Amino acid sequence: MKPIHNFLSNYKIAIAFSLVMGFNLSSCSSLLLKNDVSNTPLHCFDMMSQTVDTHYSLFAEKKVNWEKLSKIYRARVFDSMTQDSLFKVMSGLLAELNDGHVNLFSTTDKSRNWHWKQDFSDNYNESFVQRNYLKNDFKITGPFYHNFLHDSVGYVTYRSFSAPFTTEELDYILQRYRNSPALIIDLRDNGGGALQNALTLMSPFCTKNKITLGYGYKKNGPLHTDFTKGKAFELSPSRKNIIFQKPVFVLINRGTYSAANYYAAFMSVLPNVTLIGDRTGGGGGIPISFDLPNGWQYRMSASYTTLPNGMSIESGVAPDVEVTTGASDELKQKDQIIERALELALQKNKIK
Repeated sequence: MKPIHNFLSNYKIAIAFSLVMGFNLSSCSSLLLKNDVSNTPLHCFDMMSQTVDTHYSLFAEKKVNWEKLSKIYRARVFDSMTQDSLFKVMSGLLAELNDGHVNLFSTTDKSRNWHWKQDFSDNYNESFVQRNYLKNDFKITGPFYHNFLHDSVGYVTYRSFSAPFTTEELDYILQRYRNSPALIIDLRDNGGGALQNALTLMSPFCTKNKITLGYGYKKNGPLHTDFTKGKAFELSPSRKNIIFQKPVFVLINRGTYSAANYYAAFMSVLPNVTLIGDRTGGGGGIPISFDLPNGWQYRMSASYTTLPNGMSIESGVAPDVEVTTGASDELKQKDQIIERALELALQKNKIK
């Protein structure tokens, strides 16, 4: 078994995380290859169970007894079982971690945990927002959809941090709304992507020379308590001639996950930023990936991240202003989360 070194290209949700945290899996690769001698169900199960025990980073936060659970699920494995049956058992064990960054990949299926989103209200209807707020004359600049609300407040929606954008595209948006009294950035149902895109999208709102956004801790030993010393995530204005210093409202819901969760969490550190909506879905661990001898792959969180105050962002970030919206509001042609952000934007700038 060996780690997949280029997991950033295979899983865009982790792009640029390793650059910040400095993962190095080469020594693990040479060690694990020596044990890759069989592809029987029991051997594959044991390899995965033992590797998760060593490398997974969130046992304490998840309050999971991995040793106990592994014994329970191992009792269901036997070498004559089908691959589908084995997949069900192994994915069931991984599901006990309740982590959206934990997956098992076979040639025919992908295990997943979507409870962080599906167990809660949507608080977002993309087609409704486009029809009633962006309207027909909105602009599409790279991955950004944007327009003016109330003829003055800039509104920008960004669907995925996996979608790249250029500095020219971001500069155009900043220039277009430079005279706006506030900017609304809608990240609802943004499931993540590249952290570097998140950092780039933060920089225009950073008014200090350097600010610490949080700290990352990577798993570095066999014990569940083995972690590196925290490494700071720091942000500086990247283009000092284009800085938006007015109020910024970031709209979030349970579908705001992974890199989008990082964005919401780190933006909350900035003094001119307000989070509005529902708690984010979370996802504060950097996923790393491994091969199994039967051709399957699996991945798991191998770090955790905190805000400067020490609060973990794995289980999501609470809004500064909690607002819900749904079908009954749409009957009134309202998205209450956008309406609340717009109301606060106009109040702060005393616009009638």
